This record gives sequence, structure tokens and C-alpha cells, in this order.
Amino acid sequence: MDAFIGFVNTLAMLAIQAFALFVQFLLAIFTFILVFLQGIAHALHIG
Repeated sequence: MDAFIGFVNTLAMLAIQAFALFVQFLLAIFTFILVFLQGIAHALHIG
């Protein structure tokens, strides 16, 4: 039973790390899109 609990704990840690990486990835894409849109706005002299 202890081995099973350790296995579940390891899976949970991996899932949390994967989720954290995914969130960082989404934030990076969101930031990139914002910067990209600002660049377009400047190029078109909107903002």
C-alpha cells in the first residue's frame, strides 16, 4: 500500500509541475500577443 501511495504522490507532483509549466506557457503566449498587438498599433499610429 505504501508503494501505491508513493506512486500517487509522484503522479500528483508531476501533474502540478506540468500544470505550472502550462500556466507559464499560456502567460508567455498572452504577453507575446499583447506586445505584438502594441507593435501593430504603433506601426499604424493608433496608440
